[in-house]
Amino acid sequence: MSDEHDKIPSRSQRKREADRLQAVGEKILGLTDARLAQLPLPDALRQAIEIARKLTQRGALRRQRQYIGRLMRELDVSELEEALQGLEGEDADDRAVFHAAERWRDRLVMEGMPALEDFFNAYPAADRQRLRQLVVAIRADAASGKAPRRHRELFREIRPVVAAGFEQDQDTGKMHG
Repeated sequence: MSDEHDKIPSRSQRKREADRLQAVGEKILGLTDARLAQLPLPDALRQAIEIARKLTQRGALRRQRQYIGRLMRELDVSELEEALQGLEGEDADDRAVFHAAERWRDRLVMEGMPALEDFFNAYPAADRQRLRQLVVAIRADAASGKAPRRHRELFREIRPVVAAGFEQDQDTGKMHG
């Protein structure tokens, strides 16, 4: 009789599991469409998520979240959690690349050619001529008091270079800065 009793989860255990599933559901609801498409979801759950995203009334949204939780209780959520962790890792990598590119852009704007040489040492595949032209133009614009519109252009030029370096460094374990 105690064996049967041990197999039945307590009410607290069931509530903890329901809370965990709800947290996973909330993460899924917060994903972009592109990220959502990458997850291994059954059609019924995918449709329930799409409906929840369209709802604006709090009560209806709460009921839809509960329905999503009920659908998730029927699934093996461990595979879904692994996929979510993988997506979160990708997001962290994207943020790291973005911030590194911002730091390089700011440094290139402030320091000019010395920073540009450091950038070329860190990223030898960068388009030297284009980046030199942009840095010179940005510094000339700053001297004449023009709007910093070329900052965005510089960022668009260096971000893919930094991203390529980041991906390459994932294998070696080092990071450009």
